[in-house]
Amino acid sequence: MEVNGDRMVIFSAGVPRSGSTWLYNAMRLALQAAQKNAYSSWIGDYEADNPASVHLIKVHAPQRIPDTLIPDRVVYSYRKPEDSVASLLRMRWLGREPEKIRDKYRQHCQLHAYWQPRADLSISFEDIVGQPEIVLNRLSSAFHLGLTAEAQKAVIEDLKLLRSPPPGQPYDKETLLHPKHTDGYVSGDLSGADVLKIVGGTQAETNADSSWNGDYE
Repeated sequence: MEVNGDRMVIFSAGVPRSGSTWLYNAMRLALQAAQKNAYSSWIGDYEADNPASVHLIKVHAPQRIPDTLIPDRVVYSYRKPEDSVASLLRMRWLGREPEKIRDKYRQHCQLHAYWQPRADLSISFEDIVGQPEIVLNRLSSAFHLGLTAEAQKAVIEDLKLLRSPPPGQPYDKETLLHPKHTDGYVSGDLSGADVLKIVGGTQAETNADSSWNGDYE
């Protein structure tokens, strides 16, 4: 029995820059392909009174979730924290000051420690990049969508067509893609190995636990 009665609430959770937006869109398009009456939204734009029978909500930080919003299912994307922080640096969403990098690394470790034990299905960044077909099949099976191999292939092709908005534009409220969202590595950007050198190894990761008392934009 669902927590929310006749409505199913699904959190598409993830550490920022872990493939979470790809996973959100994969779930969104899979629900469409399965002809589900679904409403999809970023947590900051969420409208609880939407009449759809399935609510798919992308979320990073627990403190953004209202106390009254309880998910029936959680699908979660994860990535090595040094790599997700390096990706934030590439996006210019994080300054290169060592203290800022250390703080963000610690926050990413805390987010992972919070979401991992709460996830019904966990998907790695490596699988999103290297085995998207397998990821989509796992989504279809886990949520009983009944997508055929042909339907899954069509969703994968639709995912490949998603594009970031032009520079200077706001994020796309359907796909949740930001400008430069899918840009690749540029020479001179810090790597995950560089981030590890700055944070001093894995101390922050080792000290993380599954509670959440932090903040995250």
